Amino acid sequence: MAMRAVPLVGGPVELRGALDVEITQAGVMPRRLPAWTKEQYPDPSVYGVTVMPSGVRLVFRTDACELEFEVLTSTGQFDIDPQPRPTGMVDLLVNGTLAERRQAPVGKTCCGWRAPGQSSG
Repeated sequence: MAMRAVPLVGGPVELRGALDVEITQAGVMPRRLPAWTKEQYPDPSVYGVTVMPSGVRLVFRTDACELEFEVLTSTGQFDIDPQPRPTGMVDLLVNGTLAERRQAPVGKTCCGWRAPGQSSG
């Protein structure tokens, strides 16, 4: 069966844990603070913290055997850091049970999962 695109906004997917969603040319960016709060923090670094999606979850129902998400991740690096900090983790829960946890890829890439016992063909 062919893959089909499902919108993250205005469709069957619920973004839990995000108080706002910013639509950009790169895609959907969940925010941990409402958009109206942007004017209240003068330091630009605060904006970066508000768009870190820690705790944001995509919730949906499907009978699909394969899932694929295109994601864009970034990491921070301070002058004292010898190398960039690691990206966060991505958890896949099936019926509320942790099925897989993996390190989020760096940059723009696809994350895919296949149900156990399913072939790629």
